[in-house]
Amino acid sequence: MFCKKCGSEIPVNASFCPKCGTPVSQNVNRNIYQNPAGSQNFNWAGGVPYPGGTDYQSSGIPMQWYGFVTRLGLFGAAIVYLVFAVRTMLGSAYLAQTISYIKKVAGAFGDLGSLLGDLASELAGLREEYSVKEIWEESGALQAVDIFMIIAWLAMIVFAILVRQQLVQYKRNAPRNLLVLIAGSGVLYFLHSLLRQLIFGGLLKEEMGYTAGINFMVLPVIGLIGAAVAAYLNYMYFSKRAALFRN
Repeated sequence: MFCKKCGSEIPVNASFCPKCGTPVSQNVNRNIYQNPAGSQNFNWAGGVPYPGGTDYQSSGIPMQWYGFVTRLGLFGAAIVYLVFAVRTMLGSAYLAQTISYIKKVAGAFGDLGSLLGDLASELAGLREEYSVKEIWEESGALQAVDIFMIIAWLAMIVFAILVRQQLVQYKRNAPRNLLVLIAGSGVLYFLHSLLRQLIFGGLLKEEMGYTAGINFMVLPVIGLIGAAVAAYLNYMYFSKRAALFRN
């Protein structure tokens, strides 16, 4: 059992918390469930099991976000990483970036209304012209970056599942690893987009003679800022629950 006041572990048959002196009677949880193995007490308040028999809900420390992260959040993150890996394999981002450049060229150097009609037919063959295989043949640097990112996104899937398991088991380093996962996601997405903009954007400039603006980086910048905010909020959340993660 753990002390409800300071979070320290209380030895079996002890009458007081060895750290803060809180009587054991004040740490007895009326909602404790003894598992069939008899080796671990769990509190199922709010549907979230956690060790020690400490009633954190009655102590004013809700666990709803922890429940969402372990039940849905990290599985959802793993799916997003898989989508990023598949998009990189298929070169979907290159197609979107090329279309964006063509529209900007049309708007800058001609009557956009008259050019949009021809644009549709040009886009029909764009997937073949700008397939990821041909892009990699044009630029070894892009190939290296994309292969690295595919491996990185697949590794992030494994890491997300690992962090989820660590959180469920209340491992000591689980909250820290969750922060690394969140921040790392934003950094990877931003760096991949930046390198693609610099390298692939340069290739498009050579072909079209026109430099598009940096608005293609708006979403990655938002993602980076969002990841930083999410990491900070999770840091604040799990800092208040550090006593839970003692395994």
